[in-house]
This record gives sequence, structure tokens and C-alpha cells, in this order.
Amino acid sequence: MNRLMGKFSIVLGLMFAVFLTTNLQGVSAQALDARSLRTALDRAITAEERLRVLAKISTVDDPRLVEVLLKVLEKTETRIGIAWKRLGQLEKLLEPVSKELLSDEEWKERDRLTKERVLAGNVLSLEESVAEKLVELLSTTSSGEVVRYLRTKGLRIKSALTRVRVVEALGTIADDACLDGLMDALRDKDSKVRSRAADLLGERRVKKAVTELSRAALEDKVWQVRSAAIAALVRIGDNRAIEPLISIVGREEGKLLDDALAGLERLTGKKFGTNYLAWRDWLKEHIDSTAGTILDIDRPLPPKARGDRLTYQGIETHSKGVLFIFDISDSMNDPAGQDILPEAGVPDRDSGLRSKLDVAREDLINAILGLNEASRFSVILYNHEVHDWRKKMIGANKSNKNMALKFVLEKPAVGGTNIFDSLELAFNIAGFGAQDKNYKSAVDTIFLLTDGLPSAGRIIDTDRILLEVDRMNRLRKIRIHVIGVGALNDTSFLRELAKRNGGKFIEKR
Repeated sequence: MNRLMGKFSIVLGLMFAVFLTTNLQGVSAQALDARSLRTALDRAITAEERLRVLAKISTVDDPRLVEVLLKVLEKTETRIGIAWKRLGQLEKLLEPVSKELLSDEEWKERDRLTKERVLAGNVLSLEESVAEKLVELLSTTSSGEVVRYLRTKGLRIKSALTRVRVVEALGTIADDACLDGLMDALRDKDSKVRSRAADLLGERRVKKAVTELSRAALEDKVWQVRSAAIAALVRIGDNRAIEPLISIVGREEGKLLDDALAGLERLTGKKFGTNYLAWRDWLKEHIDSTAGTILDIDRPLPPKARGDRLTYQGIETHSKGVLFIFDISDSMNDPAGQDILPEAGVPDRDSGLRSKLDVAREDLINAILGLNEASRFSVILYNHEVHDWRKKMIGANKSNKNMALKFVLEKPAVGGTNIFDSLELAFNIAGFGAQDKNYKSAVDTIFLLTDGLPSAGRIIDTDRILLEVDRMNRLRKIRIHVIGVGALNDTSFLRELAKRNGGKFIEKR
């Protein structure tokens, strides 16, 4: 009976979709009043149907339409949260296991869960598309009345995730009043809203926000907000940002220290590294060129306990929350350093050269051994499946390092290359970011190593992988460094993945 009702619902949904296509063709926002829009969206069962309804709206210049869209946005964010939760549950149920260890019935159930995971992921992607379409519509307005509504009502909606989307809309509208809205959002009680507001103030290069962003970079309790504020200050490029960045060098550690150092190098052209006193002395000498100061640079700073820098594949980081993602696909058995393939077009594994796996694994082992004991870390190995060592980040003490090395050494290189699922699992270990109530994460840096093209997993298309990573990392602010090994990887994709996520791309033969 339930299956019959389910099929009946699908038929009804398809019929309604035809109705929408036929009856809303060419309808503009001016002709579609708030009540009609609410009715159409309430009847839309699937995300695809809601997208078809929204596609009929060209501009939004009526606050009553905005009210409807914001309510739909709240419901959409709830659906996104549910989809994320279900994906996490399915990942736990689908840990890699040999088929020989399961009965036929157990394997059938696993196959069913695998298909459900793909469907859940597709639902998540579609719901994200609905949310993005709603933000796009809210951004089309040229009405001062709508802008005022978004500032006064939109930024007071109970759902923090919906407020994040309102901030995104304000950040796109070409109206100076929206900049004041972003400044308001920088003082929101929820860190996710503050973080996104800082992003957009940087993108809009709002110079009047430098003082507020400097305070956020120095004083906010959530590292993602501080990171977003630092990036915004650097992007704005105002000399008044130099002093707070120097102050950050004297008080921060991990990724934020790296952020401040990179920003100072960009703004000043100087390379004093972590030498706070050298930066301070340079600032005193160039005080006039910085157009005044915001802070007292001589005040005492709290003690620093940074630990040593980690160097992996030539990339240096002060991060204390590192997650390694390492490729163990079959092609890693090919010889390292073989830039030109033999005439047959197939790597010669009898060439006498060490394999890519041996060389890369040695580098990973050295990196793990080099972790400061104050750090937290974890490792993900992937081929066509994804193998996680721990469900969370753990301390880098000697015992945990040895267990991680055993995990790295015992897995053979077989199968395909599942880049997307390994990244998705890494983000889940880091915390859902947009869905986490406390918005905290022990991960701020990911190192992804691969030697090939995506060939397995829920998403294989590289453009879609980039889009989904953008969505997953929008609020998490995790830096992703990418190492491409050998001659067969997609260099343009890997370079873009690193660039979009604040990391470096290293190509190794």
C-alpha cells in the first residue's frame, strides 16, 4: 500500500510539474502575487518542482514576495540539514569491507544503502541549488523597500542558516544600504553569520569596515570568523590592516598565523616570518605610510605556544589540525619519476624505479612523525572506497603516530580513484560547519594527494566536485593543499581545487 501511495505521489508530482510549465510560462514577479507564489511552492513536492516555480520569477521588488521566499528558504535549510545528517549516517554504515565477509543478504543490503547514499547526496545538491536560487532572486531587487526589509526582518530571522543566506543576498545587491546591513551582520550573535558577513565585506572591498573587521580578526572567539576577517582585511588592501595583522602574528598560532603572514607579505612586500618584533619595528618606521593605527602596538601580548612548522611535500604550515587524504589506487604502483610513458602508453612497473606509492608514502610517514605533539591529526586513505583511520581528530603523541603509520603501511594500492567521497568524509570529520550548532572544528588544514583522475565515488565530474566542495567549505574555512603525483592527474582541476580553498598546488613527478 505504501509503495502504491508513493507511486501515486510521484505521478501527482509529475502532473503538477506539467501544470506549472503550462500555466506559469512567462509569468513575472509583478504578475505573480505573494499568495499565488506561496500556493505554487507549497504544492511543489520535490526540489526540481520548486526550482521550476522559482525559474518563473524575474525580479523581486515586493516585500510580500520576499517574505514568502524567506519562509521557503528556512524550510530548505531544514531539508539541507536532514540530508547532511542522513549522509553521515550512511557513511558510517558503509565502511569498507570485503565481500567475502558478508552473506548474500548482507551484501544486497549494502548495495541498497550505497544507492540510497547516492540519492541522499543528489537530494542535498538539489536542495542547495534551491537555496542558491532563492538567494539569487533576493539579490535581483532594485527596491529600497526590499533592502530595508532584508536588513530589518531578514537579519532577525530565528534560523542562523537563513540569516547567512540573507547576508549573501545583501552582499550581491548594488545598494550602499546593503553594506550597512553587512556591517550589522558582522555583529550577529551567530558565528556563521559573522563569518559570511566578513567574507562579503572583503569581496565588496568595503574600506569603512576595516576597523570592525580588525576587531573581529583579533577578538572573535571562533577561529573561522577570525580567518574570514583576516582574509577580508587583506582583500580590501587598506594600510590600516597592517597593524592588526602584525598583532595577530604576535598572538595567533596554526592556520591563522599562516593567514596573517601571507597577508602581511602581500600588503608590505616584506618577509619577516614569525618575528613579531621585526614586524613591529618595521611598522614604527613606516607609521606615516599606514595612515594611522588602530591598536597600541606596544601593549603586552599573551604568551605564544606555536610549536614547530610542519613541512609536507614542500608546503609549510603552522596548523595544529591537519587531515591527510592519501591515494592508494592501483596506479600508485606505477614507477615514480617516469615523465614520459613507454611507447605502449602503459607505465613500466618493471623499470626498476621506485613506485609512486613507496615515494609518497615515505613522505607521508615523515610528515606524521614530524607533527608537533600539541597538534591533532587524522588520515584518510582512498581508492575506489574510502578508508578512515579514526572518526575524529586525535592528539599527535608517539603512540597515535605509530598506530597511524601502521594504518598507512598495511593498505595495498588497488582499485580506482574516489576523490569526492574522501573529501566529503574529511569534511564530516571536520564537522558539518553550516549544520553544527557550536560551529567548532579541530581541522583547519587538509592535504590531498592523488595521482589520477576521479574514477569512482558519488561524483566523478570535476566541475561538480569543485561546486560541491565550494558548498561544503563555504562556512568551514578549511585550507586544502593539493599534491598531484605523476603525469596522469588532472592538473587544471587539482590546481583550481587548491586555489578555491586557499591552498597551494604542488606537482610532483
